Amino acid sequence: MVRKSREIGAGPRPSVVHLLTKLKVKNQQRNEDGPYRGFFPQLLKPPENFKLVIPSLAKGIYLPPSPMIRVRFETVGRWVNAAFGQTWLGIEDMKKTWPSTMIKEQTKLRLADWPNSPLRNHPPELTSLFGLDPDESEDTYLLWPETKGEEPKILCYMGYEEEIHCNLADFLERLIWQGTLEPRAEPTAQL
Repeated sequence: MVRKSREIGAGPRPSVVHLLTKLKVKNQQRNEDGPYRGFFPQLLKPPENFKLVIPSLAKGIYLPPSPMIRVRFETVGRWVNAAFGQTWLGIEDMKKTWPSTMIKEQTKLRLADWPNSPLRNHPPELTSLFGLDPDESEDTYLLWPETKGEEPKILCYMGYEEEIHCNLADFLERLIWQGTLEPRAEPTAQL
């Protein structure tokens, strides 16, 4: 089932830039207050010149960004502690996943351990790794539709849960309004 964070008729959807900014502020507040104060700072890298293509899991296959995904990568590059302790990858990070044994093993485990997961039936050439916490084996994927220009679904694995969201805006709203799991420091494993 695809989760929708917004109630139908809840008013106009905020822009992706607004939601990314709101998530950054919310994460800063979480880092400044409470028991984890100061332990989990965010690190946001500037946007990369990504030439209007997003790497898929299939080596050498690139996808044109949807409007929401374009805004995400035009706004920020790599984002450490963006959500669920994951680092949201920059474009160059996404390219590094092609030869990564760790990523291949992680994906193989997802396919073996989650038999009903959308990842199992979604073609790798239409799937992109979006976020990663290799220390906790948690990751987030973009599941691209076959029709170019439509928004990809967001598939997120955290702990023993799997969530799928209909698009990036719904995923961002979930992170802002329902909270995120506790973030962790920069992952120690390398891609």
